[in-house]
Amino acid sequence: MSSYIKKCFKDAYESLELPFNENSIETEYILIEDHDGLLHFYPIFVCDWPQVLKRVEYRLCNNLEKNFGICYGDTNVLKATLRSYGYINPTFTSAAFNSNGTIVYLDIDTKYDDSSTLIETDAGYITVKDRLTITYCNVSTKEYIDSRNTCKHSYCIPSKSLENWVDFKELWYKTFDMEICPYKILHSKGVKRI
Repeated sequence: MSSYIKKCFKDAYESLELPFNENSIETEYILIEDHDGLLHFYPIFVCDWPQVLKRVEYRLCNNLEKNFGICYGDTNVLKATLRSYGYINPTFTSAAFNSNGTIVYLDIDTKYDDSSTLIETDAGYITVKDRLTITYCNVSTKEYIDSRNTCKHSYCIPSKSLENWVDFKELWYKTFDMEICPYKILHSKGVKRI
């Protein structure tokens, strides 16, 4: 697939009569397999020419499924976003990668999944972030909910814990006793999963 993507870039450069230099582009990507077995393609492209990127993405969007059986981006079954900015989102961030020195977060919208962002407890409903905060602060669910209901809400996950993927993964596993991402993820050679 990498050679096909590079060909798409080369063709786009040529069609715009721009000089093609393979070293001036990055053609990394992530593939996510949904629960139905369909692979979804999410690019991590770097290119100096927006019009080249637009042509490449258009071509891949129209040809990946036909040539490789891979869906470009989101469907009704899976909605995900790749981003290289901000903090870890406790509800949606499902994986982190290093792509040529840049940290990239994968956020998967869980409302498209069987899991829910609300957790029912004996003391009431809480969010995924609430559950993580309860674990981090080492308080009971009832104590946490009572503090929230009386406006004495002083429990939180410090921002430094939402900047470090390794620490966040440990907190997640300690809280839920399972891996963060329920999907199989593949990626190109220049991408390393953290």
